[in-house]
Amino acid sequence: MKKLFAVVAAVALLALTGCDKKTDNPTSPGAGSKPNVPVIQIQTSIPDTTTNQYAQAARGQVQGVNAFFAQGTIFSALPANNSGNTWTWTYAAGGLTETFTATLQNDGSYTWSLMLNGSDGQYTYNNFQMWYGTTSADGKTGNWTIYGYNDTTSVKFTWSTDANGTLTGTLDDMAGTTVQHRMTITSRTDKSGELNYYDGTATLTERWVWAVDGHGAFYTYPTPGASAPVGTW
Repeated sequence: MKKLFAVVAAVALLALTGCDKKTDNPTSPGAGSKPNVPVIQIQTSIPDTTTNQYAQAARGQVQGVNAFFAQGTIFSALPANNSGNTWTWTYAAGGLTETFTATLQNDGSYTWSLMLNGSDGQYTYNNFQMWYGTTSADGKTGNWTIYGYNDTTSVKFTWSTDANGTLTGTLDDMAGTTVQHRMTITSRTDKSGELNYYDGTATLTERWVWAVDGHGAFYTYPTPGASAPVGTW
């Protein structure tokens, strides 16, 4: 696959836990309550023991999306300091300090920010904003951006959840304001779903679909609009 998850993978290395958590969309707490840190972990019906290359590729893409939120599992387990409408979590490991903040807005939504200071052994940070995002008051919609260090790259994930619990998301690999690659995901409560991979925002190149029983198929699009089934599992 292309470099869609390069930034995401780097962030996942900082996480203390893996990607096999349940979906935990943030919800609006009561007044004065600590907000839930956004941790979206998508589950699929595809067995983790599968040896089928197409099924493994689909699971790998889902795990890449889950890695996007892996760092949040650290802060969700930590206490937060509250000042007015702002909550602050702090986590330190080695020479690196991560400061995570959530700020309640007038409409009940939240803005989120992760700042890095110190050194992770490779880079030295001085108030570097690594993450920024927003979530709605009910936590069913939001967007989350991870920024590359000392360059103009970023990865942005935007999601929404409908009344049936179906999550749809879009993951964009950005260079400045240009979308280089895009992946869309649909995840249903019965663990069926699909992934679509694009060059830019419009040219569909690859597609995975899977049913509630874990079986699925992989398609490529050698020419725009023309699918070619490659394999099933």
